[in-house]
Amino acid sequence: MTFLEMCQAVVSEGGISNDVAPTAVTGQVDQLARVVNWVSRAWVEIQEKHIDWDFLRVEDVATTTTSAGQYIYTPDDFGIVDGYSEIGFNTGGAAAPAVGNTLTQGAITGTIKKIILQFGDWGTTTAIGKLILSSPSGNFAAGAATITGGLTCTLTGPQQAINFNSWAWGSFRVYNTTDGTAGETLLTPRTYPYMRDVYLFGGTRDTRTRPDSVSAIPSNHSVVLGPIPDDGYTVTADFYKQPIVLAADGDIPDVHPQHHMIIVYRALWKYGLYESAGEMVSYARSEYEPKLYAMNREFRPVMRLGGSLA
Repeated sequence: MTFLEMCQAVVSEGGISNDVAPTAVTGQVDQLARVVNWVSRAWVEIQEKHIDWDFLRVEDVATTTTSAGQYIYTPDDFGIVDGYSEIGFNTGGAAAPAVGNTLTQGAITGTIKKIILQFGDWGTTTAIGKLILSSPSGNFAAGAATITGGLTCTLTGPQQAINFNSWAWGSFRVYNTTDGTAGETLLTPRTYPYMRDVYLFGGTRDTRTRPDSVSAIPSNHSVVLGPIPDDGYTVTADFYKQPIVLAADGDIPDVHPQHHMIIVYRALWKYGLYESAGEMVSYARSEYEPKLYAMNREFRPVMRLGGSLA
């Protein structure tokens, strides 16, 4: 469901405004304006329930190369503070775009860093999803665009910045840049006090070798590597983005379609509270809570028993 379709569903389910559904999310007034706001806020609130929802995880785009003797690297060094944006797309093209292709709309260009296919498939049905772009030259808007190789697509816009929220611990990996990925290894997550007291204390301040541990400075999320690098190493990691706000008619939440109604019922809950309608609140809550449970089951880390200590 799109943002507009969810607003229409709220009107239909709640019997709002004599069932006159909005035809756009912009330009609404009074009750329909509140419906648009309730739906937008509902999706943000659901995203804010957990910082580590799987659908907020951004993979395979954050990377940096170390310099000998430097052990602190900011999120900006990984290129993820102001360098990445995402935009929705819709295409029935015969071939799939590739990472590294260029997206072009008029004079605006951007390099595709990741392709998220949400619905459909390339070549046989209309493909719908999101493109993660590296350093676009401007702001893409809803409308026609082209991709390297002559593939055309319709951007469902607007372009939104991917704002960093937190690191995905356990995802950090490192390899010697000169030697390549054959020697890639995982970095062990540590607490910042551990890193400070083990690798930045006494004689270890002068130790230079391949890093095997990682942490972050709590105040600014800067990555701390230990031991201090002795060479150029490539470090990659995943991170979690801040909640995305629904803004355009065609915006689609980053979850599978079967979960979209949770937004509708959360918005209806807000409507019930606004109208002091206890039956509507009870109805919306009874539908919302099982759907939240289903989302937790699908998009939250799975708890597993630890191995034997002996």
